[in-house]
Amino acid sequence: MQAAFAGGFPALFASEPADDAAPEVREQFGRLVGRWSCQGESVQPDGTFKETPGRSRWTFFYTLGGQAIGDIYEPPTGAVGINLRVYDPDKGTWTLAWTTPTLRRYEHFEARQEGETLVMRGDIAAKGAVPDHRAKIVFFEMAKGTFEWRYEGAKAGSDGPWQVISKMHCEAAEVTVSAG
Repeated sequence: MQAAFAGGFPALFASEPADDAAPEVREQFGRLVGRWSCQGESVQPDGTFKETPGRSRWTFFYTLGGQAIGDIYEPPTGAVGINLRVYDPDKGTWTLAWTTPTLRRYEHFEARQEGETLVMRGDIAAKGAVPDHRAKIVFFEMAKGTFEWRYEGAKAGSDGPWQVISKMHCEAAEVTVSAG
């Protein structure tokens, strides 16, 4: 059923970026295209990190005719979410939209390559016990078959100082594009 669905919408899933896609589509978030198994850790009140139970599945794919990157994040418990990443070659930045319907969230981020890392920044509205804050999400140490990820928070309206809130180590479950 899933394969028939994807086959019915060729613009939704592509195995490669479009021939006319900006090189950054492949070179930046395109390095993550494939399936990943991730082990998370979250900060504790004493500042140490505690491993979260279970592993998350994270699937990155080319979409919108191979011009953009989509991803689906599936934690072992909690809300499944989806991202759409569109590259703007004039600005050298990515515009991202993240949603997770279970939590009724829809958030926007801007991302750019900073050295060897990909850094996303966005403003997050208060929800439950989590106050308004500025988020910085960093993809780093990206190599063939592995990458590191961390979520940092800062006071709303600021660009730091940053506090690491959670982090993940991800290993390839099935990578379809070389990480090099």
